[in-house]
Amino acid sequence: MKNYGIVIDVAKCNGCYSCFLACKDEHCGEEFPGYSAAQPMTGQHWINLVEVERGTYPKVKLNHIPVTCAQCANPACLKAAEDGAVYKREDGIVMIDPVKAAGQKQIVNSCPVSRDLLERREEPAPEVHHVRAPARRGIQNAALR
Repeated sequence: MKNYGIVIDVAKCNGCYSCFLACKDEHCGEEFPGYSAAQPMTGQHWINLVEVERGTYPKVKLNHIPVTCAQCANPACLKAAEDGAVYKREDGIVMIDPVKAAGQKQIVNSCPVSRDLLERREEPAPEVHHVRAPARRGIQNAALR
């Protein structure tokens, strides 16, 4: 089975937040049935930048690490979810049903990869988006440009 994900060259990331803005632009108010529910304008971030400081004054380096859903092969959120709130489609994409997932904090707390990103949410993301959703319809996603 294929395992989808997003590859980001962190060596080139300078913290400009273009990926964050492209994700918001692509998904806020836009629903992609079968791939993604619309992202709310506030309260959720489907991509986030974690700032990591290294070194001590006067030689300090700041790195930015984009964090997204990892689309795990064996997702912990799937095991933690109740009532089929999280499922994995036949093509390998992990989906979260926004209605069934409401109030299930264990989904958020179970994610080992995106925990820093997810802890900022009060609820799980309504259907974990996938950057390929618009591409399947023949549209290039802003984050891929």
